[in-house]
Amino acid sequence: MNSANDKPDYGMPVHPVCDLFPLMDKASLAGLAADIRANGLLHPIAVHEGQLVDGRNRLLACREAGIEPRFAEWSRIYQGPMPLARWIWSVNGERRHLSIDQITAAQVAIKAWEEQEAARQRQIDAGKQFHKGRRKVVTGRSQPLPEAAGRVREKLAQEIGVSQRKVGQALAIQKADPELLKQVAQGKLALREAASQVKGTPGPLAQAPPGELPPVPASAPENTSKRRQMIENAAKRRMIDGLSHIQGACRGLSRLDLSAVLNACTEEETRTWAAIARNAARDLRAVASKLLAALGEKE
Repeated sequence: MNSANDKPDYGMPVHPVCDLFPLMDKASLAGLAADIRANGLLHPIAVHEGQLVDGRNRLLACREAGIEPRFAEWSRIYQGPMPLARWIWSVNGERRHLSIDQITAAQVAIKAWEEQEAARQRQIDAGKQFHKGRRKVVTGRSQPLPEAAGRVREKLAQEIGVSQRKVGQALAIQKADPELLKQVAQGKLALREAASQVKGTPGPLAQAPPGELPPVPASAPENTSKRRQMIENAAKRRMIDGLSHIQGACRGLSRLDLSAVLNACTEEETRTWAAIARNAARDLRAVASKLLAALGEKE
């Protein structure tokens, strides 16, 4: 990394979908580097057609740990039915603590990328047909009619589990400034703020905390309850995914050879890991207390 404001140099291009997700913060990256130093790189860094498709944090952590990174071709790692873009989402979006804004932005950006790739493939196929002597005219995609755009918005909202309004904002941002939508996906900007920038009006200074429903204006339409239900379903899915990930991570940590970790770490690193573990335990206990309180029970 050349400077604090520069993007990391991975030594190869990063797949656009992979680049949608936020990188680890400094403390978390240091923790991953310590784990790799103690236990080696457990999961190879995935590449495909000369692009990095998964493992940016692992690659940076390997460098910090002084460990030679191990790469693997994506098609050897995964032989299932998912296309590459959806696989990247599956191993990133479903395992990270992303806000509803981030999930919406990432899903819309992935959808746009898939459509661009499909259009590019159509052009390639048309070129092959032309050279074979069978001329085929491929026209560019026209802008969808309002009704068609509404159906796209509704379908995406159902798939993601958010309101059509959020999806509409993300679609407008993607059309006007894809890089701005990437900032939303990476958690650097709120969706409302980005939408306001696209419209050319100043956005709100304050943003509702991730997972919380922003204030509904007095003139809200009758579908407010449906919108709330979509957001609640998305929050439920995030709770399930998050706790499953935490449970697996905690089991893995409990099986670590702590003596080996301590031998590989400095005193400062050890204090950092202890602080991270203590804070995580405190946060999880607070979540458990809230859940039990909602049931009228005490921990």
